[in-house]
This record gives sequence, C-alpha cells and structure tokens, in this order.
Amino acid sequence: SVSVPLYLGAGGFATDRRWNVAAVGVRMPLGIQADFRRAPLQVFGEVAPELALVRVVDGAMEPPPELALTGRVGVRAVL
Repeated sequence: SVSVPLYLGAGGFATDRRWNVAAVGVRMPLGIQADFRRAPLQVFGEVAPELALVRVVDGAMEPPPELALTGRVGVRAVL
C-alpha cells in the first residue's frame, strides 16, 4: 500500500560557482510524495519559489535577481 502526503517546507539554498555564479537564498517547496510501506523508497515532485539574498557573478556582488520558480522530481531512499 502507498500513502500520498502533501508537504510544505521552508529552507535555504546555495549554488556553487561552477559557471562563475554563486547565490545564497531562501526557498519554500510545496510537494507531493508517495511513501511505499513495503519498500524503503519515496517518489516525489515539488515546486518551490526561490529568492536569492546574495549573488556573486565573476567575483563581484550583484543585486539579487527576481524571484525564481524551480521544480524537482525524484526518488529518495528512506533509511
């Protein structure tokens, strides 16, 4: 059997400088997940507005960009 809860969270994010851009900010994901009782897995999908509070491009600080909307889907192992 499977339970399918909705969730709302609050947290932060940080990006690396892989493309000479780094940012730190806050995000609030809203998602749905499928919890399987007989398997240690969760399948999920979420959307999250993200607001960058600090942004560095090519070593120089810039004003933060506008609010962004991101989405994710995936599988989690539940230990």
